[in-house]
Amino acid sequence: MYSTYTKYYGDLASHGTSVRTGADNICRNERLFSNLLNLFCPEVLAFVPTTEGNLYDFPASYGVSSTLPIYGPSGLKIGDNLPTILDGTSSLNMSLYSAGLGADPFWGFSLVGGTLALDCNSGTQKDGETDGSIGSATITTSDWLNPPASNTATCNTAQRVLCICFTPDTSGL
Repeated sequence: MYSTYTKYYGDLASHGTSVRTGADNICRNERLFSNLLNLFCPEVLAFVPTTEGNLYDFPASYGVSSTLPIYGPSGLKIGDNLPTILDGTSSLNMSLYSAGLGADPFWGFSLVGGTLALDCNSGTQKDGETDGSIGSATITTSDWLNPPASNTATCNTAQRVLCICFTPDTSGL
């Protein structure tokens, strides 16, 4: 897992033909600027749910492993696997900040558990009238994707985007 260096407005769809392709394009374009130890992973996804699928759908839809640990860019273990960092009951092994992803919040567009929150009109708006869910890089509690204390920002504010770099597990596809 890595984070973008650049911050983006809530209209992630403006970077592609849909929110999924736009957000994924953001992550692809910033992979070389990340501090990933391994830049050679063949696939990249933005860690945001979209109308095309929730975060917990990543194993079935894209081949993201549901059993391998989630590591930060410098190799520190964030969580035991994708289901446990999303389940809404387990804590992260360490904060994203401690794992090297920076301290700033990030667009989550997610409810606790990885379900899409219809934020920023599902990632298509960047106005100051609409809110979007943001996650916290500094906590380890189970609600890190959508902490109650600071879980929204207006869509015209720029936030980072979380990304995952992975080798697809094609056994379940």
